Amino acid sequence: MSPTNPVRFTLDALIKEKKFVFDNYDKVCKLLRSANASVDIVTTGQISPYQTSSAVQIRLKDLELSKQGLNLYSKHHIWLRYNSERTSAAQEKDIYGIAMVALNDIDQDLVDDLNLQRAALKRYIAKK
Repeated sequence: MSPTNPVRFTLDALIKEKKFVFDNYDKVCKLLRSANASVDIVTTGQISPYQTSSAVQIRLKDLELSKQGLNLYSKHHIWLRYNSERTSAAQEKDIYGIAMVALNDIDQDLVDDLNLQRAALKRYIAKK
């Protein structure tokens, strides 16, 4: 977590309060376990004079390499939402909602991309 991203702290608190609530929860957990991967979530938001903008970026992270201090990620998916209600409450609701949609969307395609990144790293190391 980044101390400069208060929206991220908000998402953490909302997940602790509301838990993970999305249709493919069991399927996503099984996919992550079999891929030896975790989910990296980055959030941001802004309340302007015209609207509230919220964004969630998700990508998979290799668990084994992270234990060695290396960060290897899949491609990322970005989800955006705009809301005419310009309040922190609206932003929190939107961040949580799109985070659950983004998590629900994790599929084999992201795992396949992480595996491509793993293979590319192995090829790079073998050339050294």
